[in-house]
Amino acid sequence: MKENDKKGSTDKNNYEKKTFIGTANLGINYGPKYNSKIFPKDQIHKLLKQISEDPRIYIDTASSYTNAESLIGEFGCNILSNKITTKILINNQSTNRTVNDSIKESLRKVRQENFYSVLIHNSEAIDFGRLQDVIIGLEEAKAIGLTSFIGVSTYEAKSIIDLNKHSKSFTHFQINENAIAQVNYNNYKLIEISKKNISIYVRSIFLQGLLLMSANEVPHFFAPVSNVFKNFENFCNLMSISKLQCCIEYVKSLNWSSGIVAGISNLDEYEKLISEIYSPQKNIEIPFFSMNQFYSDPRNWR
Repeated sequence: MKENDKKGSTDKNNYEKKTFIGTANLGINYGPKYNSKIFPKDQIHKLLKQISEDPRIYIDTASSYTNAESLIGEFGCNILSNKITTKILINNQSTNRTVNDSIKESLRKVRQENFYSVLIHNSEAIDFGRLQDVIIGLEEAKAIGLTSFIGVSTYEAKSIIDLNKHSKSFTHFQINENAIAQVNYNNYKLIEISKKNISIYVRSIFLQGLLLMSANEVPHFFAPVSNVFKNFENFCNLMSISKLQCCIEYVKSLNWSSGIVAGISNLDEYEKLISEIYSPQKNIEIPFFSMNQFYSDPRNWR
């Protein structure tokens, strides 16, 4: 990588951004070929209690995550207000009323007074001709205190760029990005947007767990790009760092990132994740691995 193409770095030795703990696997297996584990039910209360007491850590969930919102409500009732981001689904029939109803139903399930942010989950369903009704619904929810922020969860930077032009109400976004694909590592448009008091959080930093697996154990579907997983593994071994550390270091280097969204399978993983995220930045120069974008997009997996 050329010197002037290097990823953004920070002069700060400590990472001070937000971390959102994903909850997709609170109720079901989550990940390619179901290679992840369901989070132990007897550890959920302790996890949520720890998160409630740490100002750096938040919860990420969605109405479409089976049982996740209900489990948060069962084990974290009234201790996570303004600490949860949830995501709602929209369609061509969505109105300001249905949007508000969805948010209120999610609040009922998580048993909190309000959300930190509410995001549209299926950005591909956004019809700019009908988006205004959805925006009004989200703005109303914010105005009456159901959420502090509103925005969109997406797979593509173009969606963030287009939505930012369309509406200034959306100030929170999530997007997939990781060390092996590096689709937006130096996206100047995202950098400019992030300077406008807009938060962009990076999710799928482990590619749903694939990047933490042994290269020899990656599912057969990814055989055409198996060399990329091997190169990533070899680089980590060469630098004497774990794959977890490498993935986190890449996200820390992104100038436009406001923080990380990552899932865990148990309390031990949570503690290790948080320890790594908030450890001093190593400033490792991570090479470009040229991952084919088809295989780095979970929507294409089967």
